[in-house]
Amino acid sequence: MFSYLQGEDGVTLVLVLIIILLMSVLGAGLLTSSLMENKIIHSLEDQKQAFYLAQAGIEYARYRLQQDLTWRTEGYTENLGEGEFTLTVSDMGEELLQIKSTGTVGQVSKTLKVGVYYTLVRGSDIIEELAQYSVLGGGNLFFKNFTRISGGGNLRSNGDITFQRNVIVDGEIIASGKVKANKIDKNQIKEGEEVYSIPDVDWDQLLENALAEGRYLLDWNSKLFQDGVVNYIDNSVTLSGKPINLNMDGILVIKGDWIVNAKIKIESVEGLMIYVDGMIKFSQNTKIDAAIYATGPIIFSKRTVLNGTIFSKEAVTCKNHTEITLDSSHLYQPIVEQIFISTDSDSDSDCSLTFTYWHES
Repeated sequence: MFSYLQGEDGVTLVLVLIIILLMSVLGAGLLTSSLMENKIIHSLEDQKQAFYLAQAGIEYARYRLQQDLTWRTEGYTENLGEGEFTLTVSDMGEELLQIKSTGTVGQVSKTLKVGVYYTLVRGSDIIEELAQYSVLGGGNLFFKNFTRISGGGNLRSNGDITFQRNVIVDGEIIASGKVKANKIDKNQIKEGEEVYSIPDVDWDQLLENALAEGRYLLDWNSKLFQDGVVNYIDNSVTLSGKPINLNMDGILVIKGDWIVNAKIKIESVEGLMIYVDGMIKFSQNTKIDAAIYATGPIIFSKRTVLNGTIFSKEAVTCKNHTEITLDSSHLYQPIVEQIFISTDSDSDSDCSLTFTYWHES
């Protein structure tokens, strides 16, 4: 009887030891799994922070290039929070830069490489040249009936300039042809000057930019306009009826004529450039903050107030209480460049960033 009980106790002890062993193995497995899961969570969080740091580096490079297009760096580092970003900005070809930004948190890094196209056509020399003019025309300029050109901007025409009835100009009046005026100070007038070569516009590049930003439009719809990008309307635009109010920065392209038979008000804070591949005609009360470029004639016929500047490849007519005040700041803000993003991680490949064209300060 005693030996039987002794054998039973031995079996029980063995079973208890096996159960304890299995529970220990299971507990160790759960602990390992928990530690692994925690490590993965922290790793994912570090990857996310590293990616945001890399984006911060891109934004910093953007800021520096906006201040000085000649800025380059090999390994610029900035500490932010628990990590840092490291920048390399280098030339990749004519009018092409590459910004490489690496964000690092602990042992985790993420890298963004951004190809930045820019254009020297809008460099300081061209801007300074264009910024002199309130009105620049490839054809004749005609001003009539209480028209006022102020802000210190000059008028320039590759043809004749004609003034009739109460026209005030506070800048120089420069013509390749003749200046016809009775009450204009002769000291303001220069006749027989060289023909001024009005810059051409790269319409194909504007279209590419608009397509890249999803701003390619078939007609006028202010609800679809977006600040800071190229808004491209691939058609003529005729507006009439109710008053039109629009707040917009960036660039607007109209690939055709732009005719407005309604009150229109376009305001800009950061700068607006309007390109029209055709004629422009405003026949109602108009107020616009913009620099305007047209390949066809420009006609302001009734109470137009423009804070900006206008360039036409052809003739310009301003009459019936038109006021143009030179504001060359709009020349510094136009166009949105095409950006190519690549990353070291496929999971981040859908990231997109938007920039504006750099200009020399």
